[in-house]
Amino acid sequence: MKSLKDIPIIVDKSHINKNCIVVDTAGIKPFSRCNYCNLQVHRCLGMWSSNFAFIIIFLFLLVMMLESPIARLIAVIPGILAVIFLARKINAETNDMVLTQLKMQQTFEAQLKADTENKTKSQFLANMSHELRTPMNAIIGYTQILSEDADAKNNQEDFEILSRIECASNHLMYVINDILDLSKIESQKLQLLDDPFQLSSLLTTVSETMSPLITKQNNEFIILNETKAQHIKGDETRVLQILFNLISNACKFTQNDQITLQVQQQAEQVIFNIKDTGIGMTPEQLNKIFNEFTQAEIATYEQHGGTGLGLTISRKLAQLMGGDIHVSSIQGKGTTFTFTLPTSITPAN
Repeated sequence: MKSLKDIPIIVDKSHINKNCIVVDTAGIKPFSRCNYCNLQVHRCLGMWSSNFAFIIIFLFLLVMMLESPIARLIAVIPGILAVIFLARKINAETNDMVLTQLKMQQTFEAQLKADTENKTKSQFLANMSHELRTPMNAIIGYTQILSEDADAKNNQEDFEILSRIECASNHLMYVINDILDLSKIESQKLQLLDDPFQLSSLLTTVSETMSPLITKQNNEFIILNETKAQHIKGDETRVLQILFNLISNACKFTQNDQITLQVQQQAEQVIFNIKDTGIGMTPEQLNKIFNEFTQAEIATYEQHGGTGLGLTISRKLAQLMGGDIHVSSIQGKGTTFTFTLPTSITPAN
């Protein structure tokens, strides 16, 4: 048997006294079971003992003012009933309060444990990503040297093998970078720049970088710059990363068709719309499109690959920059991703 003060819960200390105790589940009748923590909690006498004293004194004075024994008896009976009713009510309310506080404390502890585990996971992923990037950079570097040597010697067989190794290594490095970015975001260690850069230069980089993937899928890529902005402010590298992810995703599900990057301006905000005329998505797929390590469906992963991190990271990056990414889609007709970026805009002359 121990005091309620020994139980790690948040309570109103003004009513705690020696009458407030918690015991094991031994089946003592004056105690009530807490279904949440499997303890038996005493109905807290300390909280309402002062109220009882006041009521008893009031009834005693009232009875003493009456002369007839019958009148005294009639006055006492309602008073006793009132005391019983009040006791039961305060008893139930006190017990509910203790149980609520127990639940709040256990919920808080569970959340704290989950946050700690999440931070540990993020730190582990960050450390592992750094450890993996060093040997991967070496593998890619040596593979490129050997590929150039094989190409110079016109050794086509070795060149093809080394090209496959380089392609697989680059893909693995891309996955490692995604995991590293995700761990940095979750551990709140990702630093963003806030520098001005040219919008036209950004769009040129997007066009040149995405051109091989666009051509591979036999798609047409259209860029519509409908703004009057010359410079915008932000982290150019991260903006490019978001656009690369969104356009790559569009290419993945669009073949022999059209992909459009539309850039609009609304007050101090730049809006990037990436539209494709691919396979589209169902409402169920849209609901989980931004979940970590999640593909729209297993068949999608088997056909198109991917880690399920690109869209997750893109949205988190957009939100860190004060914007967001939204998606709309119709199955069989295509998908539109809208990336909003609050920024300072310098108009062109």
